[in-house]
Amino acid sequence: MTTTAPSTNGAPPKWAMLGIGLGAFAAVLIGAFGVEPVLNQLLTATAHAPRHAAHGKVVVGETLLSGHYDAAEGGRSLEAEGGALVMDNGKRIVSAPHRLVAADEKATASSTFAGVMAVPAQAQIEVRRVVSDEGSHLCDGQLVGWLAFAVRQDGFVLLPVLQGPPPGALLAEERLCDLQDFKH
Repeated sequence: MTTTAPSTNGAPPKWAMLGIGLGAFAAVLIGAFGVEPVLNQLLTATAHAPRHAAHGKVVVGETLLSGHYDAAEGGRSLEAEGGALVMDNGKRIVSAPHRLVAADEKATASSTFAGVMAVPAQAQIEVRRVVSDEGSHLCDGQLVGWLAFAVRQDGFVLLPVLQGPPPGALLAEERLCDLQDFKH
């Protein structure tokens, strides 16, 4: 009597395919609910680090803008409310986080943020995407697409950028608007 082994050339059993599918799904869940929150926590841990900055110096680390600010020149004022800036004319410009960059990185094809914003090269710049501009007039009546902030202990420096690609090495210099300085 002879016996033969089952063929190994056929399709794998259905339970094996189900196991592979469930294993892949479990890996995605672990990444989404286990790894990602831990990475996010590690990346934002510097936001709670103590800041030691002298009056008027640009601070390093994430700082939330809130309250009333007056322009250093020009008589303009605004209120910062979370991701929105409310201008003295009552118009709002709302923005969402895009990225944090070092001031020594390129703001345009030919200039760094430090050079354009007159801040130290080690300063942190927050680039925000504008999601709504109700007539802020930050760029001489043209629509603003991006805001770059360098926060100081006593206020902030604001660089509005016209709509289009974000500030960076590919940006044309003429898309930058006038630099604005606000004090608390």
